[in-house]
Amino acid sequence: MRTVYAKCDHEVSQPRGPTLTELADRGVRRSDMRRLITAVLAAAVLTLVGCGSDPGPAGIEGPRPTQTPRPPASVDSVAMTQSGGFAGLRRTWHVGPTDPGHAAVFAAASQQALVGAKGSTGKAPCCDLFQYRLTVSYSDGGSESFRFYDGAPTDPALTRLAHAVLRTQPQPSDSPTLQ
Repeated sequence: MRTVYAKCDHEVSQPRGPTLTELADRGVRRSDMRRLITAVLAAAVLTLVGCGSDPGPAGIEGPRPTQTPRPPASVDSVAMTQSGGFAGLRRTWHVGPTDPGHAAVFAAASQQALVGAKGSTGKAPCCDLFQYRLTVSYSDGGSESFRFYDGAPTDPALTRLAHAVLRTQPQPSDSPTLQ
């Protein structure tokens, strides 16, 4: 048997990537590509696995970092505003750290005492009822405000706070309706 090869007038080129020599001429070496691929794979593995510590065998926990809970912020002041009624009255009381009876007010206004307290929402149940707004300012710069109405269901914590403010017998602010 005899093998016959056909001759072509033109050269057939196959698609191919750059040779190592061509890459070396461009400044890219095979070791650079391996490092890049290794770095990408390592980053992908760390992302998927996470960088957390191993909790150890089941049921045995290692020491946990201790976090000291921050103490709750103390009360700086309490303001209560009464508005409305058929005469359109508006009075505001402020209780600060130097006012007599402030300890009872600040205890009723503490973050622990007001946990979960909710004021009224929506409109007043009647147009001639008083609306009250309590604003508590804390030492961390935060504040909480609550609104409630006479004759409407009110959170017991807010009722205690309003009664504590009124028991201190603070002088209401200057109001044109009270002069």
